[in-house]
Amino acid sequence: MTTRASKPAVPGGQLTTLDILKSLDGSNCGECGERTCLAFAALVFQGQRRLEQCPRLDARLAAELSGRLGDPGERDWTGETLLRELRQRFGEVDLAARAGLLGGWMRDGRLVLRCLGKLFELDRQGGLHSDCHQNPWLHVPLLRYVRDSAGVPPRGDWVRFAELGYASNWVPYFSHRVLEPLARLAGADSELFCDVLELFAEQRGLAGFSHDETFLLRPLPLVPVLVGLNRAEEELPAEVSVYFERSAERNLDAESLFRIGLGLAQMFGRIAARHGLRE
Repeated sequence: MTTRASKPAVPGGQLTTLDILKSLDGSNCGECGERTCLAFAALVFQGQRRLEQCPRLDARLAAELSGRLGDPGERDWTGETLLRELRQRFGEVDLAARAGLLGGWMRDGRLVLRCLGKLFELDRQGGLHSDCHQNPWLHVPLLRYVRDSAGVPPRGDWVRFAELGYASNWVPYFSHRVLEPLARLAGADSELFCDVLELFAEQRGLAGFSHDETFLLRPLPLVPVLVGLNRAEEELPAEVSVYFERSAERNLDAESLFRIGLGLAQMFGRIAARHGLRE
């Protein structure tokens, strides 16, 4: 395989997914193990792949660009830049062809999906529509789910985030920004914490878990989340565990799972605060 010639570097500053994509040859050769150059670029941005793993990219250019990727833990978690990038290419997705695979259906030219018990619609430009209060943190994972999910149904094989084979780069951020805030909320008022989760839960109380309380949430049709609570006892603090179904590895990227966990933690915190809870 001949390595491509060095390409002029993209403009200065920290790279975006589109910047990374522009540095690749766009051949979608699959030699890196991903289906498309866009998928590879997205994984590089997330910290799950390295630019050097593209066999067609000049080694000097890969090294130069790698120094501008930054730490994934310091990225803009509002997702505004990433959302713009995703929407720019979302028109290439055949929504009607994807609907059945993803657990959704078409209505008036839009793809309808049930998320956390509410109906959300995606138009062909990636715009998000709903009659209920929208959750902005869900927009990026939803677009990636529609674009990339393999449509693998969950089978009850629950694992912690750290046990997902592709999530290692995100584990410290998930622990710090998802598990710790949830544990603080549960420790401050476990009953209110349970009441808030029950607002969004598809099911409360699942067999086979040793937790005092369990809640099944479904932020995306094929990406369920299970939250387990052990209440504080004597000198032991409250403990919150978050599980994903093993099929998540086929249905959504690790960064989007992190974004879902982060969004849930922040949403639960805001609701609890409106009811007077302070961590």
